[in-house]
Amino acid sequence: MYTEFFIPIFSYFKTLKGKRDVIIYEWLIPTILTCFYFFYGNNFNSLKELAVNVLCIMLGISLAIVTLLVTGGIKNLDEIKKYESDSIINGKKISLYKLLMLNFTYSIILELIVILMCILGTAFPIDNILLIKISHSILCFFNIHIFLLTIRNMTNLYLIVTKQ
Repeated sequence: MYTEFFIPIFSYFKTLKGKRDVIIYEWLIPTILTCFYFFYGNNFNSLKELAVNVLCIMLGISLAIVTLLVTGGIKNLDEIKKYESDSIINGKKISLYKLLMLNFTYSIILELIVILMCILGTAFPIDNILLIKISHSILCFFNIHIFLLTIRNMTNLYLIVTKQ
């Protein structure tokens, strides 16, 4: 009980098998930028405040799109429910609709977890500069990852809505 949120997370990673471009785009690029930030960044306090604001905006966008998908506010919704994607979960190809829902659900869960981490981080202040750099670098990584994931999700939604 209360661990169901792991299901979309694990399912999301199952859909990444064999998709090198997505792994590079959503995982390698944030890792490289985070390493650069860790070694050369020096404005840690403003990043945390900005990160929470950006995450809340992206969370609102993701929730609005999931609402559209669930309520049928998109014309091509019935078509994408029937169309199979290349992604496989538990040995079965999933529909494009399920893949889109999975990506947005993963994004929402991750955004909520990172926002919670930021809130908890203010409750337990850190004095060690190395720990501050590490925690802010982790925050930087997840912000970039979520940002790139949101761009991919929005692009996929655009392509579905415009039937491209």
